Amino acid sequence: MIEWRGAQPQKLVLAAMRDADIFVLPCRRDSNGNQDGLPNVLMEAQSQRLPVISTAFAGIPELVFHNETGLLAHPGDPLALRDALVRLITSPTTRDAFALAGETRVRRHFNSEAWLDQLAGQFSENLIARAA
Repeated sequence: MIEWRGAQPQKLVLAAMRDADIFVLPCRRDSNGNQDGLPNVLMEAQSQRLPVISTAFAGIPELVFHNETGLLAHPGDPLALRDALVRLITSPTTRDAFALAGETRVRRHFNSEAWLDQLAGQFSENLIARAA
């Protein structure tokens, strides 16, 4: 079932993700040439241990590794998107594996706290070096 809820507070979005089975976000460049480099909502879905399907477009393949942390279709290929959906709908084992792998990758490689700690450490090292 698909339910269009409109704009929602983040708390409700995350709760809906926790109740979902699959997160699908096909992306492409719009008619004005605009595009999202790496949609945050994909990271949010993976952080909630939700298997994702998206498109091999812009920065998405840096987050979603095809057949490892999710599935990617080519932009504008509805048959590939359909095949990805059928694969995850019919395979709970694959959904679970992608969900766990995606969550693990997001928490390891896209964790803002870890990056901020690393950045703060580098600033401290530079300040100490300049003071010496």
